[in-house]
Amino acid sequence: MDARFTSLSLAYLRNDPVQLASYERVQLFEDWAMENSCALSIQDVQLVATLRNNEGFVAVQCRLHDPAHRINQTDISSFLSASETYPFKGLLMMTLTDLPWHEGAKNALGDVSVPTICLGRSDLENSAINWAYFARSGEVALIGEDPPKGDVTNSIHTTFVDTLAKFQTRRHGLRVLVSKTKIGRNLSTKTVDPTVPKISTSSVERGPFNLSATKVYADLDILFSLTWAGSQSYAYSKLYYRMAHQEFSEDRTVCFKPKRRNHIETLRLALPEFPPDATVFFRIDASAHGVGTIFVNRFDVAPQQADTGPTILADYNAAKEQTRAMVIQSEGGQKAALSHYPESLSIELTAGCNLTCSHCSSHGTAEVHDFHNRLQRFTPEGFALMADEVFPYLTSICLVGRGEPTFVSHQLWECVFEKAKQYNVLVSIVTNGLLLTKRLRAEHMPWVDTIMFSIDGYLSETMAANRGNVSLVTVVEALRHYDRLRRSTELARRPKLSVSFTLKRNNIAEFASFIEAVAQFKPDLVYSRHLLIFFEKQATETLLTSPEIANHYLAQAYRAMAKHNIPGDCPPIVAEAADRVPDPDVIKAMNYAFTSQRAQSAPIWEEQQDSLVPCLSDGVSDPIGDALMQSALMTRAPLNLSQLAATIDIKPDQPQPDALPPDRCIYFHRTGVLMADQSVVTCARPYAATVGRVGEGQSFAQVWNSKDMVQCRGDFGTDNEWSQCKECWYRESRYAGQRDSRSEQQAYEMDTAESSYDLRSWDFRDELDNEVRDVSAARKPGAR
Repeated sequence: MDARFTSLSLAYLRNDPVQLASYERVQLFEDWAMENSCALSIQDVQLVATLRNNEGFVAVQCRLHDPAHRINQTDISSFLSASETYPFKGLLMMTLTDLPWHEGAKNALGDVSVPTICLGRSDLENSAINWAYFARSGEVALIGEDPPKGDVTNSIHTTFVDTLAKFQTRRHGLRVLVSKTKIGRNLSTKTVDPTVPKISTSSVERGPFNLSATKVYADLDILFSLTWAGSQSYAYSKLYYRMAHQEFSEDRTVCFKPKRRNHIETLRLALPEFPPDATVFFRIDASAHGVGTIFVNRFDVAPQQADTGPTILADYNAAKEQTRAMVIQSEGGQKAALSHYPESLSIELTAGCNLTCSHCSSHGTAEVHDFHNRLQRFTPEGFALMADEVFPYLTSICLVGRGEPTFVSHQLWECVFEKAKQYNVLVSIVTNGLLLTKRLRAEHMPWVDTIMFSIDGYLSETMAANRGNVSLVTVVEALRHYDRLRRSTELARRPKLSVSFTLKRNNIAEFASFIEAVAQFKPDLVYSRHLLIFFEKQATETLLTSPEIANHYLAQAYRAMAKHNIPGDCPPIVAEAADRVPDPDVIKAMNYAFTSQRAQSAPIWEEQQDSLVPCLSDGVSDPIGDALMQSALMTRAPLNLSQLAATIDIKPDQPQPDALPPDRCIYFHRTGVLMADQSVVTCARPYAATVGRVGEGQSFAQVWNSKDMVQCRGDFGTDNEWSQCKECWYRESRYAGQRDSRSEQQAYEMDTAESSYDLRSWDFRDELDNEVRDVSAARKPGAR
């Protein structure tokens, strides 16, 4: 009940016109403490309000005292001590009692050195907020703003006090009241008794439900209480279902993800078909990882209805779950021909880029840079057609490729997020960061999964040398912009921040300091890899030929990652060179080159106390809120994956080897790769084979099961395996075998059987020469 009252108080302080005049921002205490590096040790503080004009912070206590209770000294002593724990400029108490305080409590206020305010029941009742509408929907509307029809009362008494009274009379031997509803053709709407206490826990059970319809949906009004810290590990919630003779099982679940934390949301979930007249029980688990608390305000079961927005979205999410399950089956059996889409797409919006990074195959020289910047790019129309076919089945897309994803037209950029919103697809972006501050806005954040910043140096000079004279200051500012956005948008699933670092001789000595610098942003992942060789000059920059030097500096960086508890996807230390001592003179020279310039770049990385961008839930209107539910009705793609076999030419699976290969390719079954000209390639390896092109009468599903794609899958792990697979650098850095081994060992060490790198897997000079010849041919008179 205190948590629900905290939610009400948060809405009041953020939206009441009187309070808006005093406070420019109100946060949960856990989120404020995380942003301000404050120890989580202050008792009885639920919220923190930021005074306008940067005049400091006010600590807020939210306590749902009985209206007949008189506040005494014991009620407020620990809260008043908050003024001594942190230099708050004021204290604010939110309660529902208006009765006079005991003398001891009044005297205690006289000992507090900062102003203390108490807002009670009368303040809330006299607010301009329509409380009845808030209690029903979780959204805020003011009384003078044409509230939704029927919401004309403004009684805080009706909203919370009656509920409190009922809760107090039943708190001994409290039991969950089950709902027994017969669902048939003439279903009457089941309402929830407002006097029945809502259940808050990490797991909630509902049922039994007697179903006469075979196809049904679960409708939930829930509030998912989660802190900023908890949002880091939150992945999804689960709805379990079982019939009377069954137990709850992981085989009978529907996964779902509330968009917002600490806000009431209405969700519709598609359920499997049940036998006629089935009796079904349900259980809602807040999180697969045990974080957060779920408040279930309403749980109904409804029959299949017309294609309303919530029903369409529920069917899309069901198709995504089915796709993920089929991907696992196909991957486990190493199937060659597939009857399903991938669960994710790697999409190259453009081959063009705004930088000329020295290690890039597509932009590392003026000639190839100019050529790729002239290549065909996705059009908004082409992207929309592709998305309408594939996005209903996708969990996520990743914008990555030969070019910079933000280096596209405004129309294409907005089209990506419009389609992501329409089909509830998460978007990841690999970027150099230069244009991100202009491109990324708060309204995009609910559909952002991860943004990975490519930063190849701690020093300004090193960064400029490796990434085409880019300004390190601009990139760090973009990092801060994104970090502020992800902290201020109160999403249940925290948008992730990753940084990538290409290891070279000129920056390996900076890697550990780079880790220390980015630790302030609390990154979810540090990704690094050795240099891929495309040009002759890079042969002398790689560290693969000097594993003892790489081991020396990687060990320092990995200790820094462990110190700050930063997850990493990084190259393993080469076991066969573990006892080899690097040349002291070489190490001394590399260290000197770094330390002599370090002081000049340090201020760029220093943590700044920038003001946060406005929170999405600030103000009366919520631009996100139920955006998924209110999406315009769209033309629906077919959502029966089993019908795909009728639309594509699926050949029988190729004979499989007796034993599965030690590493399974992450692209063949779960991730498709789509280039800017809408061609599909086998995988993300540079110069991977093209297997078809989407458009001109050919769907993605047909290309996904084209002859060459099926052949490549079938040959993997056999004597006929393609050369691109045999010499794939992913196998030496990211495939499942080594990842599992590193996880078990808790160290970045290579297996004995894989104790060194095969340089052929990292060297693409021959393939680049072929591309350069193609570039030259394209420049001939008359060539397109």
